[in-house]
Amino acid sequence: MPTYKGVEVWLEDSEKRKLNHEHVAIDLVNDNPVTLKARTKMHRDELYTVHCLTPISIFCDVFVTVRSGVRQCAARFHIEKSLSISDNALGSSEGHTEYKYKDMGLRAPKRCFQQGKLATVEVEIRRTAPIIKEEPTEDHAVDEDEQDALVFSMIDDFDRPPWLLFVFDVTAKGPPNGFITPNAPQVAKQVLRKVHRKQASSTGGIPSTRSTCPSDETPRPDQNLPDIPRASSSLQREYEKEEAEERRLLEILLARLDAKRTSNMELRRLLGETA
Repeated sequence: MPTYKGVEVWLEDSEKRKLNHEHVAIDLVNDNPVTLKARTKMHRDELYTVHCLTPISIFCDVFVTVRSGVRQCAARFHIEKSLSISDNALGSSEGHTEYKYKDMGLRAPKRCFQQGKLATVEVEIRRTAPIIKEEPTEDHAVDEDEQDALVFSMIDDFDRPPWLLFVFDVTAKGPPNGFITPNAPQVAKQVLRKVHRKQASSTGGIPSTRSTCPSDETPRPDQNLPDIPRASSSLQREYEKEEAEERRLLEILLARLDAKRTSNMELRRLLGETA
């Protein structure tokens, strides 16, 4: 998981399972802020949450960029270390979503806006000073609700870059719902059935045999009937030839469909780069 100075950030799916991360990289050259980047995959239209484990008190802002290209604040939450009984404090975006995400929650889009990319999730982290419990005074009595209220001050101000930045590039896992892959065996079978029907209609369903009667005689109906053993072996050869043709056509079909799918993916990539 992406970690820096004990601060760890990750995403969880709707089943509370940690999403695997790939290609974790850290940018220490431009240290304002220190940036950690990772890639992860999730299903389209799936709910997810952002989680953070930290040894210090921090404030987290979660921003999401989707197909529209607009970077929107999706959640904000504070993690206070002094309230944790362990060495690290845990917090998440659950119950702390903002704006439109209050009703819909953090949810992966249904459509990609780049080559397989669903969204970019950024977590800005700023350090906070220890909390100050509000004490009652002669002019103000602290009630039970206020007694639990936390007052904290920022070490890293909001008008300055964050202390840490975690960036997650989220790509789609699996095809869209209802999508049938182009090289599905059902498609190939349908094409082969059409080929068989055309071949059968062109040959009348039975391989033609020449009449053995002289040309100057009018053939009797039974003279056109082939010898049974000879017809059987001929049908066997035709059947084997058709099987070989079927395999050849299937290989050609699958190769063409695979090439078309590769071409479509390359076109989407080029369109994403020029957008």
